Amino acid sequence: MRALFIHADKLSYEAKQKTPVAEDASEEALQGSAADTLVCFVTVEAEDEESHQGSVDALAAEASEVARKVKAAHITLDPYAHLSDSHSDPHFARSVLEGAEEVLLDEGFAVMRAPFGWYKAFELACKGHPLSELSRTPCT
Repeated sequence: MRALFIHADKLSYEAKQKTPVAEDASEEALQGSAADTLVCFVTVEAEDEESHQGSVDALAAEASEVARKVKAAHITLDPYAHLSDSHSDPHFARSVLEGAEEVLLDEGFAVMRAPFGWYKAFELACKGHPLSELSRTPCT
């Protein structure tokens, strides 16, 4: 799994076009915005399929750890296939993101999850402090 974390003053997105693996998303889910959010761009890789729960826990733990360090109460999970050439099955990847969303909600974070399998337009304003841009490889 690969993750790019951006601590942002603001993020907004609009889903524009479905890919062949796009989830059915409500009209409400096709757009989103958040202020003071930790944006987690995530690629779930083929090797992550060895352990579903391990992958969920690894992603949630990394996101939680970074959010606590930057004092972000809001986390945005954004499926982002561009961080690796080794992609897991799309259904598996989506379930990992959904599972991490549940864990993070249970930990008390506000969470927004962008729809899986959509091309999205987005605007992002990075805060620019020393921890505002991080890449990680969460391990199961």
